[in-house]
Amino acid sequence: MARILVLTELFYPEKTSTAYFLTTIAQGLVTDYPVTVFTGASLYDSQASSLAQNTVVKEVEIHRCRGTTFNKNWLPGRLVNGCTRAISIFFTALWQCHASDVILVVTNPPLLPLMAWLLKTLKGCNFVLLVHDVYPEVLSVTGLAHSQSLVYRLMQEVNRLIYGQASRIITLGRDMQKLVETKLTQPVEGKLICIPNWAETEIIYPVDKQNNSLLQRLNLVDKFVVLYAGNMGRTHDLKILLDAAETLSDTQPQIHFLLIGAGAQKQDVEARVQDQHLPNVTVLSYLPHEQKNVTLNSCDVGIISFLPGMTGVSVPSRMYNQMAAGKPLIAIADNESELAQVIQEEGIGWLVSPQDDDQLVKLLTQIMNDSELCNDMGHKAAQAVLCKYQLKHAVSKYQSLFRELIPHNNISSPVDTK
Repeated sequence: MARILVLTELFYPEKTSTAYFLTTIAQGLVTDYPVTVFTGASLYDSQASSLAQNTVVKEVEIHRCRGTTFNKNWLPGRLVNGCTRAISIFFTALWQCHASDVILVVTNPPLLPLMAWLLKTLKGCNFVLLVHDVYPEVLSVTGLAHSQSLVYRLMQEVNRLIYGQASRIITLGRDMQKLVETKLTQPVEGKLICIPNWAETEIIYPVDKQNNSLLQRLNLVDKFVVLYAGNMGRTHDLKILLDAAETLSDTQPQIHFLLIGAGAQKQDVEARVQDQHLPNVTVLSYLPHEQKNVTLNSCDVGIISFLPGMTGVSVPSRMYNQMAAGKPLIAIADNESELAQVIQEEGIGWLVSPQDDDQLVKLLTQIMNDSELCNDMGHKAAQAVLCKYQLKHAVSKYQSLFRELIPHNNISSPVDTK
């Protein structure tokens, strides 16, 4: 009897965006099909050693596979983690996979989709590819691999093979769908499906800035606060924020940058703020998950910044939560990106060219005293989420996709947890 097998490096109870989205998708699909997840040992959870190797959570069967657990912000360690965990997931799934099963595999780490293709080759099962980041393009943007290098070209050919063998390919944005389409040597109608991520509307909603406990604690309630909340990874342009802050520190001290998160660039950001004595920048670690609404409401405007060339390579899931908090957005991104398209279509913010800190300074100076405009855009953002970017919208599309792939008479009962 058919099952859905999910291959992902990160899963419940971790709080990363990948873990959250894959967990929620699995729990949405288990209403129709039995779902079994093959994942790695926790890289983030403080109680990782206490997690059961095999367990069932909300009817989803979870198998935790072995693998290294080096610091993810140390690049060599991250590469080793990705390889060891992908291989471990493959061998664990190999013994349980059947031809009637359908695999859902995410692109991170980049070796994992190759494991799904091997399972298809050896067991005859189909697989669905969920694209979170497009490889090898993301390596080129971040300077980790030149587009003419052997590694880049090899990854390009391997990914063309994987894309060709996938039964369906799910992209998170229209720009990503266009990029992935260029990798298909034989385009197939209906193979590419765009399913955007969603906002956590059950815990995130607009709250008046004056009542924000974080801003009260930081004495920032009376400032015009620009919030960057999320991963401070290699694909994000944080330099533009610090350059703008340096320019504005004397001319517009009313504007304050609040940076909350973690990632490969965080130490460099903290070092520059300290070395240059930037009084208008505050850098914090993630607040606990239960305070996520406090975090996203601690501003007048949210900001998401990417390096140039990221169109189609990645779609920031954080934008939906920031929208749900009823805050306008500044996108530092290419004009063709999904982020830019959503902001323009919904009328919920502004676009700034990547690495153009002068443009960012001018924009912030213009809008800092226009609370009516900011409030109007924030209201539109929250309404757009309720209309288009809720969990129920995404789950419905995932369910429809798998109903096409799994015949009705080949469905078994979900896992019995009693």
